[in-house]
Order: sequence, then structure tokens, then C-alpha cells
Amino acid sequence: MLTDGVFWYTQNQADAPPVRDRSAETGTIVKAESISVLEIREAFKIARSDNAGGEDDDLIRTVARILGFKRVGPDLQARIAEGL
Repeated sequence: MLTDGVFWYTQNQADAPPVRDRSAETGTIVKAESISVLEIREAFKIARSDNAGGEDDDLIRTVARILGFKRVGPDLQARIAEGL
């Protein structure tokens, strides 16, 4: 098992981090601090491949949508920005 100090994950997860759509979730799973930076970075790869250009704010909104969020509040924006 590997850790980033907060989250634990396997080598397979580190090599190909799963990106989960949280649009149907409720509770703590939808809190910004419950999203691994590893997953956020993988979502940025998807966002960049779908949107070759774009400013950081645009990419953050795209990543939020990939992760299943409709609204990007300050906590979520700050958490996603950690993956830039």
C-alpha cells in the first residue's frame, strides 16, 4: 500500500487512478477534502485531452464536472487547484 499522507492506495491505483463521478453521491464523499489529489490529477489529464487549451479556472470547472459536481464553491476550487 502507498500513501500520500492522507489517502491510502494500491500501486495499480497510483498507476491508473480511478476518476469517480460523484453526481449521485451524498454525504462526506462529496466534500472537497474527500477527493484525493491523485484522482484530481487524473481528472486534469482527462480535462486537458478534451480541452486542449483553456485557462486554469476553465480547467478547474471542467475537472469539477468530470468529478460530478455542478457547482464549484471555494473549498472545491481550492482542492482541485492543488492538482494543477
